[in-house]
Amino acid sequence: MNDQIIIPKSRVTYFRDIIDDLEREAGIKINIDGNVVRFESEDLYTAKMIILAIARGFDLNTALVLKNLDYSIYIIDLKDYFNTNNRIKVIKGRIIGTNGSIKKQLEDITDSYISIYNNTVSVIAPYYSYEYVVKAINMILQGSKHSTVLNFLSRIRDIIKLRRLR
Repeated sequence: MNDQIIIPKSRVTYFRDIIDDLEREAGIKINIDGNVVRFESEDLYTAKMIILAIARGFDLNTALVLKNLDYSIYIIDLKDYFNTNNRIKVIKGRIIGTNGSIKKQLEDITDSYISIYNNTVSVIAPYYSYEYVVKAINMILQGSKHSTVLNFLSRIRDIIKLRRLR
């Protein structure tokens, strides 16, 4: 089965650099024409998620986590929430935090990976913490203080640990 995805022009070079590894590691046959990635795979859904993850700023190794069916990708387009580039820049900074501290805490507590690329925030997370990391990011988007978000995460840390064991 085959499909195609239009990727940001700024990611074309990276795709060209990793195409051999991507084809070998993910079992995907890829053809790049401009910024259109055409691909063929037995598992079209997983192939599409991996290519989409790379297009949204994740590196190859992180995107390959999606081969594990316990993981999913969620993409938030900040233009759906904010109408000025300045506000989007501020929100991206809030999600990252000082020296990446908020992003790192979100990732560590929820066993997830977060990429902030162009006007999107993308999350690769396992089923047991997916809803919590997305909720935490939405709290930041809605203007919650970092302390409120971190308190939420500390409250659900044990729930995530229990769900991970199932």
